[in-house]
Amino acid sequence: MLDGYNEKFELGCDALDTQWLKSFVMTAQHKSLSKTSELLNLSQPAISKQIRKLEETYGVALFYRSTQGVELTKAGAMLLERIHPLLMDLELIYKELQDFKSTQKIWLGALPSIATYFLRRIIPTLEINTDVMVCNTSAELLSWLKAGKLDAALIDKRSADTHLWSKDLFSEPYLAVFSRSHPLDERQCVSIADIKDEPFVFYPESCDVRQCITQRLLMLGIEPKVSTEVSFGDFILGYVAAGAGITILPKIVTDHLSDVSLTAVPIIDFDTTRTISIIARSEKLGKLLYRYLDPSVYKES
Repeated sequence: MLDGYNEKFELGCDALDTQWLKSFVMTAQHKSLSKTSELLNLSQPAISKQIRKLEETYGVALFYRSTQGVELTKAGAMLLERIHPLLMDLELIYKELQDFKSTQKIWLGALPSIATYFLRRIIPTLEINTDVMVCNTSAELLSWLKAGKLDAALIDKRSADTHLWSKDLFSEPYLAVFSRSHPLDERQCVSIADIKDEPFVFYPESCDVRQCITQRLLMLGIEPKVSTEVSFGDFILGYVAAGAGITILPKIVTDHLSDVSLTAVPIIDFDTTRTISIIARSEKLGKLLYRYLDPSVYKES
């Protein structure tokens, strides 16, 4: 039985009550309105009304009467095939959420950029008790995870431990960032050749972003000239705006540039992306969190 669902959600049409879908599935399975009425403890007219509402919503007939009771139309059979697994998945989600909604707190670790620009809009909507711990590097997050101080973490995939459950969340490109007074300011994009001799502003060597950028540049035979090393916690973009040099940052950061004296452009031949993965101490928790954090259902408003 599908218990606990009476909320409405949007499916690109009028609000659709999951109770209608439950009534539809059970009627299809038992080929009887009276049997569905008995199992759901609802009157037969109420069941008929719910199915009629469903038919009006989709604009198709879902059942026809026969000597056996009620039978599915071709459209009804297609809906049953598609909607039944969805309802079963919703039931599973509901049951899993009950494991976490009471007193258990989930400690979720994240890199600063992910906590600031990705999690900030999602965490308040979670129906599970979650606290976020921010660490400067993926190595630090992984250490805390293995020590049991974190339940899950969002880290740079390059640091993921193959012995723990993990799944990729999203990948993003790196962009070059420089001040508006820089000679490259008018460019819509740059190449490695354009920036290879520029002074760079970077976080310490343990920084995931710096490691990735340095590794890529070295592969291209370029030794980056680091003019300024900024401590974790300092505002790296402030140094760039002041003319200390240029930097390279993930798109999730450059998408939120608030300083009008800065600009960010793609590096056409950099050919390296940052992949953020969720890694968890248990597969069950990891899959639960992934359902909420999956960017394919996340929209910035």
